[in-house]
Amino acid sequence: MKKYFYTAFIAVFIFSVMGFRGCGVLANFIVSLFNYHATGVFGFGDASGENEIYNIAVGKQGDIYTSEGRAPTSWVERPSGTTQNLNFVRVYNNPDSLITYAVGDGGTVLLSRDKGLTWVDRSIPSLSANLYGIDFINYFTSGIHVVVCGDGGVIYKSTNSGGNFTWVQVNTPTTERLNTIGAIGSDLYIAAGENGTIFKTNDGGQTWEDVGISDPNADFNRLFLGTLVSSFGPGWIVGDNGKIYMTTDYGYSWYPRGSSTLNNLYDVSFRNPTDGIAAGKDGVVRYTTDGGNSWYQDTYLSGLTTRDIVSIAGVDSNTASCITVNNFNGDSQGADTTFFLAVSSEPFVGVDDDENITPTEFRLEQNYPNPFNPSTRIQYQVSSTSQVILKVYDALGNEVATLVDEEKAAGSYEVEFNASGLVSGVYFYTLKAGTYYQTKKLVLMK
Repeated sequence: MKKYFYTAFIAVFIFSVMGFRGCGVLANFIVSLFNYHATGVFGFGDASGENEIYNIAVGKQGDIYTSEGRAPTSWVERPSGTTQNLNFVRVYNNPDSLITYAVGDGGTVLLSRDKGLTWVDRSIPSLSANLYGIDFINYFTSGIHVVVCGDGGVIYKSTNSGGNFTWVQVNTPTTERLNTIGAIGSDLYIAAGENGTIFKTNDGGQTWEDVGISDPNADFNRLFLGTLVSSFGPGWIVGDNGKIYMTTDYGYSWYPRGSSTLNNLYDVSFRNPTDGIAAGKDGVVRYTTDGGNSWYQDTYLSGLTTRDIVSIAGVDSNTASCITVNNFNGDSQGADTTFFLAVSSEPFVGVDDDENITPTEFRLEQNYPNPFNPSTRIQYQVSSTSQVILKVYDALGNEVATLVDEEKAAGSYEVEFNASGLVSGVYFYTLKAGTYYQTKKLVLMK
């Protein structure tokens, strides 16, 4: 399958240990100031195997712009039907999905079903509070719904009552401003905001548990729960003064992670369970390659812009986009907004057939998903022709499966491990190739 990458925009998304050193720097300028944007990947791919990519940006006085395709691309203003400030936009990123919601001041909620081209008013009646966060809830039998949060600890969720779209207020135990909310299931939400506030519910908001952090400097701006939802992995939260916290138990406990910056962090995103970035004020960029346990400064990326990076969104496994503005939370914000597209590290740039890329080292990746039931996939790479052995062992060291035992040429490979005949528990998989030897842990959860 052909894949095409471009070096036309500033690199802000860390997708490999090597970073983006050597990439070119250009920018797309949009007339109005936008606060946030989302990127959607639509459909199952065109004739070349590429998914359709579209971007949606929202901002002050109801401004909405959209663009389609990879850079270079043009932004087109779309009618929103409101003059209220729009504070956040989220795309329902499932295959063949066109659904997008935006939230803003005065209880404003807008819905698009056509990639942001047209919008329907779904605002909450008589609500004066400003809304800052939104996430999707899929009730399956009644369609896709959302939960929103904002000023004064307000939370509402949408329902389908008698075939009619309605809003239901969810009582919360806080009056702090809530900047972000994530839905892990139809009844499990995590909301976070000012002064270290974090609350979670397991029953759709009937009761809440305070899982917050006693830190007045920890105003949280954005949650990322994608990996937590899909593979029982960690979730992350970022905020002011360089705060990064991680959870591995659906938000019951949060662990601080050093970011080596005191700059405010406005957004966080991951391309897989191990590789992600956090970005924020003055163009600060921090990256992780170990699932959020450790965060590092990338001196090249952090020096590319002094503008505030207020939003980042993944396009595919090798590409992401971002929005930058001047002085995001200041009194004199800039009159323009910059949209950037980032591609993967330098070895991938300009290559139109990824099967031609030869690995330079032996490498065993973490299986995904993990935990899993009943199957998971394991990727590995071979830098020279070698006899490759990949086996799985139980916790007592007994061999339970041989996945590979043959000579392999240099290249990248993937194998599926089906554990339908095994009991739940911790297992280990080991790769031997030449003098290379490595073992990793996987968890079967039935």
